[in-house]
Amino acid sequence: MSRLLFRFFLVSSVALSLVCLDWAKSAVDSRYRLASVAEATECSVGSSFTYDQGSCTAALSCSSLDRVTIKYDSNFVGKNASGPNVTVTAITGSTCNVSISKISGSSNCGYKIKWYNSNARLKIDTQAKSGASDCEMKIQLEAPSAANVETQSGDDDDDKDKDDDDDDDTDYGITGNKADVQVVGAKGKVKIKTTSGDIYADITSSEVKATSDTGDITVKGLTQKATIKTDEGNVRVQYCKAPADNNNDFYLKIKENTGDANLLFPEGSQFKMSIDTPDDSLRNDFSSCSSCDFKLDGKVKHYLFISKFSLETGKTDACKY
Repeated sequence: MSRLLFRFFLVSSVALSLVCLDWAKSAVDSRYRLASVAEATECSVGSSFTYDQGSCTAALSCSSLDRVTIKYDSNFVGKNASGPNVTVTAITGSTCNVSISKISGSSNCGYKIKWYNSNARLKIDTQAKSGASDCEMKIQLEAPSAANVETQSGDDDDDKDKDDDDDDDTDYGITGNKADVQVVGAKGKVKIKTTSGDIYADITSSEVKATSDTGDITVKGLTQKATIKTDEGNVRVQYCKAPADNNNDFYLKIKENTGDANLLFPEGSQFKMSIDTPDDSLRNDFSSCSSCDFKLDGKVKHYLFISKFSLETGKTDACKY
């Protein structure tokens, strides 16, 4: 058995786990919803950081909400919470529900919830002051499904540049750093960046950007344009419908030879295959379409598996939201 075929059997179980799901259009599973906290303190909303609360909740009017931004401080630690440190869950209606819990750290660990652009953009920020190195929080946000998880040029912010939180982050809605990040049910643009945190997105979106230094990336529910980049992590991606034949391409880059990639497309999808891979490291269930405008581009230094799955009889897509 060739090393590629052996590796395929090891990875194929992941592909099957992505396919064998309930893909009927539905509301977000109740297990992703926020738990009720009857006696929680109300979160502060405004221009200042709050440091003296262990946990809080808030219900905000989000009738004008267009974009959501969350920044998990680069000095915060992650992965000790029960579940992801940062979660955005889509809901119906026009109310945003916020829950913030301090997992560890002292009064040097703070948060800030602030509106921008006439309540069109909601930002949740965090900060470690006085050299604190033990801060960890769990931030959960429920927001309308149409809200974009991104930042756009011209967003009004507190830092010196005019587009996002840091000069090297141009459009990420969630800057997770060491935090594991989860987004469920979103139907707008979704753009997430971490350093060591894992990224998990179960969505229906025509534009996704997910990058991490060492974290694994899983995105289910792509429909068109995507950029997925990691230095060392593994990548699992599923398109819930065949992408349109245009120039809104899929770009994948895994910098080191320690991460594998598994891409799933509905049967009948067409694309031009332009991802650079080493010899004997590619398994592709599709034939490359040389005349197609939509292409898979990028570079992978380890194993790349491109697989197909069948849609339910009578269905034109497997999009969940």
